[in-house]
Amino acid sequence: MPRRDLTLEATAVVVAVLAVAALIWRRSARRGVGLIAAPTFLAVAFLVGLLPDRVALLVPLNDAVWAAAHDRWTVTLVAASAIALAASTWSGPAKARFTV
Repeated sequence: MPRRDLTLEATAVVVAVLAVAALIWRRSARRGVGLIAAPTFLAVAFLVGLLPDRVALLVPLNDAVWAAAHDRWTVTLVAASAIALAASTWSGPAKARFTV
């Protein structure tokens, strides 16, 4: 298996899990993030295996759609990075301050 492709897949998975955890952290009472993030990761991993062939992320090595699948992994990595960045830096809507 090519190392570059394996690294891309692993990085996309790690960043996606961090994005889910950051979203949960921002939307919850900041307790038990792992209790929600871990089952969410497992559910997403299961659903990725059920994707149809035309959008599959998991394909056999040296398959005809190997390059296309890794293009989709790249899109997944970029989207997960953007979500993780937004979730970790967003402070919510600014509250209006009124002075009398």
